[in-house]
Amino acid sequence: MKYLFCFGYETPDQYQNNRIHGWDDEDSHAVWIDAVSKEEAMAVGKRFCRTFSERLFAVRGLSLPSEWMENTFACWIEENPADRWTPEILSALDCISP
Repeated sequence: MKYLFCFGYETPDQYQNNRIHGWDDEDSHAVWIDAVSKEEAMAVGKRFCRTFSERLFAVRGLSLPSEWMENTFACWIEENPADRWTPEILSALDCISP
């Protein structure tokens, strides 16, 4: 079954500016996850989110900050994707498998 995993994250610039200025700026992203259960999709999604964030920082020659795991960035399985997004947007999202 396919689940839509959504998550928030900080880019390196957002990370720096949030700490300097006390802001709470973040972006969001979503991917389809082909999994046998919602729980499996959530676990796969969290791993994807970490890898996604690590790559954002690595491109800038930075390591993902050690407190990244302590931060509680929003992540969830969207229960009714068609209520929030158009079919065109939903079909354009990548799909990953465990």
